[in-house]
Formats: sequence, structure tokens, C-alpha cells
Amino acid sequence: TTVVALGETRCERFHFRLAKDPGRSIFPVAKDGSMRTRVVGPDAAVEGHHWVIDGRDEEIPEGTVFRVTLQWGKRPTVRWERIDAEPPDWWADVRHTYAVLGSWTAWRCELMAEASAFGGPSLWRTRLRMGLTGVESFRFARDQDLEQQIYPLQHRGGHGVPVC
Repeated sequence: TTVVALGETRCERFHFRLAKDPGRSIFPVAKDGSMRTRVVGPDAAVEGHHWVIDGRDEEIPEGTVFRVTLQWGKRPTVRWERIDAEPPDWWADVRHTYAVLGSWTAWRCELMAEASAFGGPSLWRTRLRMGLTGVESFRFARDQDLEQQIYPLQHRGGHGVPVC
């Protein structure tokens, strides 16, 4: 059993490791696993397979704490539940990075500079030179993880278009 606090995106992904060994990971059989997803491992084939606690649809606030339990047995299970607790001490030290992927970067991650004020909202910036067409396309990735991209809900989204 451990605790997880929802971060700034209110969506957290996780898997387990035995003795911090990536070759002995315990993870869901499918990507973006829920509490109903079958548990597999220990194995090294964890790439892209995580359980997801997603607080976005229910508008669960940042900092909400969940107790996560792995119950080992003939049929292992993973479950989580909201608890009334303060985030763990280490939670405040978690720092993410953000990168931009764009037509000017050949769709490779280019780290952005953090411009947040202490205690203020997360703010990141980058610079680019517009190409000859005067149009550039882009999206963002948290921690350079292509499974954690931020992009417009509509193709060629503009001002006011919701993001995913």
C-alpha cells in the first residue's frame, strides 16, 4: 500500500517495481489500466503499460490523495480509493518538465523554459522562428513522454478550442 496525490494535470500514471528493478515491474496487461485490468509481471515488458488515476472528468482537485493497494495472490489486484489526507512530503518536490513538438522541430521534443513564479501557476515558454508559410503546428509533452501530450481537441485548433 502507498499513497498518490494528483498533480497539476489531475491525472497520474503508475506501475510497481520490485526492489526498484525495471526488469521486475508489475503492471496492467493493457495500456491505461483501471482497477478492473488484469495484473501481470514481474517482467521487463512494462513500456507504455500503466494504471491511471484520472480526476479530470470528476473535477477532482490537484493535491487529492489516493491510497493505492496491490494485493498479491492467485489473482493479483490493484485498487485505489480517495482518502482524507495531506499529500506526502515528497509530493511538493515533484517537478515536471514540458516540451514542445512542432513543425519547426521536425516533431521532436524541445524542452521549454519554466517561467513560473514561486508558488504561482505552472508557466512554460519557448521561442520559435516562423517558417516561410507563416503557419506552424505544435503540441506539448509532459516529461518528454509522448503518452502525455497536450493538443487541441480539433485539428488546427485556434483560440478558445479545448485541449486534450
